[in-house]
Order: sequence, then structure tokens, then C-alpha cells
Amino acid sequence: MIRALFIVFLGMLLYSAIKTVLRAASRSYHEGERKAQVHGAEMVLDPQCRTYVIKDRATARRIKGNLIYFCSEDCANKHEAQSRT
Repeated sequence: MIRALFIVFLGMLLYSAIKTVLRAASRSYHEGERKAQVHGAEMVLDPQCRTYVIKDRATARRIKGNLIYFCSEDCANKHEAQSRT
């Protein structure tokens, strides 16, 4: 009887562990589909240095008709120079 209860307990524990791992994996997989948010502030990806910046604080440039956000003027200038060549 004790052995059966022990097996049931281990089964439940294993089920819970697998469910937690799968849920975390699913969350991290779908995280890239959402916009990055920090305390309600929208984040944008700097294409030059690949860092996220709060949109309100980012430097914006219109390059080839597209509005692109950068973390600094330096990154914006480097990106513009690279896109010209």
C-alpha cells in the first residue's frame, strides 16, 4: 500500500515538473513575438548594436523611408554610414 502511494506521489511530482518545464519553454519561445515592455514602456531594438532602448528615449532616424530607432546618435551615424555603402 505504501509502495503504491509512493509511486502515485512520484508520478504527480514528475507530471508537475514536466508541466513547469514545458510552460517555461513555451513562454520563452513566444516571448520574441511580443513587443518588449519595461514597466509599461515600449522598447525598440537598435539595429546597429542590437540592444533594447525605451522608445521615448531612443534616437529616431528616417532611413530609406523607414523610421528606425537607435540607442544613441553614435549608433545612428554608424548605421547611416553602413546603409549608404
